[in-house]
Amino acid sequence: HDYSKLIILGQGDAYIYSMRGRARLYNKEFTSATRDFTEAIKLAPDTGSNYIWLGNAYYGIADWNKSIDSYLTAIEKKANMAEENFMKNAYFERAQTLHQDNPGQALKDLAEALKIDPDYPEAIYQQGLIFYNEGLKDKACMNFERAAELGIVNAFQQIRDSCIQ
Repeated sequence: HDYSKLIILGQGDAYIYSMRGRARLYNKEFTSATRDFTEAIKLAPDTGSNYIWLGNAYYGIADWNKSIDSYLTAIEKKANMAEENFMKNAYFERAQTLHQDNPGQALKDLAEALKIDPDYPEAIYQQGLIFYNEGLKDKACMNFERAAELGIVNAFQQIRDSCIQ
């Protein structure tokens, strides 16, 4: 699809801007992607997934505050969202952004994601990494084992490097 042509032809709705933003995000054109997601949000302010995409684009240009704000807005939009995957992803993405500077909040966000989907392998693994970094080795190893059971390949490496005496 050539989303830019549709936009030039005046057929650019929120979906088209969002899709072009995603294409730009995948091509690591983060600044252009932020413009597209911002436009998509102007056109459809209640489409919560655009805030997650915008957060990812800001993350790509290392604008941590705007990235976190976008994820927070996505979480606040949950009243308008019926899709559970949206919420678990919003919490997970914010935790990914926060894990180094605010591990406590990142753990809270991961706990929220795991309330929605107790078998969310990436969240279990990320939680294990934070537990390990916080010196909670036993909890970390339990998470790594569970993540490995759910198919996270990197968890096997963590178990070998961090948990086997």
